[in-house]
This record gives sequence, structure tokens and C-alpha cells, in this order.
Amino acid sequence: MALHEALVLNLNDVSLTKFYYMARAILVKNEVLYDRYDIAFLDTFKDVETTDELLEQILEGLKKVKELHQAGWRQAIGSSAPRKNIELLTEVAGIAPYLSGIIAMEDTDRGKPDPEVFLKEAGKIEVLPGWCVVVEDAVFGVQAAKAGYFPCIGVRGGGHSTAEGLREAGADLVVEHLTEVSYLQMARLVR
Repeated sequence: MALHEALVLNLNDVSLTKFYYMARAILVKNEVLYDRYDIAFLDTFKDVETTDELLEQILEGLKKVKELHQAGWRQAIGSSAPRKNIELLTEVAGIAPYLSGIIAMEDTDRGKPDPEVFLKEAGKIEVLPGWCVVVEDAVFGVQAAKAGYFPCIGVRGGGHSTAEGLREAGADLVVEHLTEVSYLQMARLVR
């Protein structure tokens, strides 16, 4: 496997919440009961018209993770969420077998925009930062990636940041959803 074939995924709280809703909706066949806490998070998905559309977007993203794995890309998650949350959600989402590593809240001393989470993840999967592509949906995450000299794809579809905000933070490429990005585009980002 070439050094450039690595991808560091970030699942921040909003992304993990998407996985949570996907898992919850699948488990209860879309008969989801929402409390006030849930509704506050759902408000971040204003651009998503229905639960079915949200699930479709998530499932397409999960399919992309599997396709990247099959194409030989090493993938990992760097997140400020607790490890048990990440492990549970990646297991429920069915992507755990495609991941080469997880760096969670417990593994870092500094939060984003410090690049520590991504630098540790790159070290864990034994790939130099310039040869990894960070996928981020938050401005602080993009800033962390760039501070660590990682190429970065800003994904707007999480509802966490605007496309303009991701570009201003330094994202090399900004898309609505990760499914819009080809392997070739990812490969061109690495040094």
C-alpha cells in the first residue's frame, strides 16, 4: 500500500449524532421519539427534509467508507468524543472493520484547533501527515488539520459549518457530502 493511501476521518459530536440517529432509526424502524435534547441536534440538519433523506445521506457516506477500504485506503477516526461512543456507533453503523485506528477524547490533551488528534492518528496508522487526507465538517477541525500540515476536505453536509467558513479555515476542497469526492481527487490532495 502506498503512503498516500490513508484517510483520517473525523467524527465530531454532530457527526456522531448522525450515526446515533441512523442507528436509532434503523433499530426502531423510524418510530423515533425525540426529546428536547434530540430536537436541538435535529435543528442542525435544517437542510435535510426528511428522516429518510438523512438516513440516505448517512448510508451513502458509510458506503463510501467501505469503498475506500476496498480501494486500499487506510481509514481512522480522530474525535473529541469518548472512545466508547465512537466504538459503539462505528459498530452499529457497520464501519468498524474498515477502520485502522481510533483516537478519542481520552487519547489527547489538547482540543482542536490544535492538530494533536490528527497527528496521533497519523502516527497510529503509520502514515506521514502530508500523505493523509483529513475529512472535517467543523472550522476548528479544518484549522487543526492545516496546523498539522494535513490536506483537508471540508464537508458541509453535517450542518456544522458553512462552505465559506470551511474555505476560510483552509480546507483544500469543500463539498456538500463526502460521496461527491472521487478517489482521484483525494489522491491529488496528498503531497
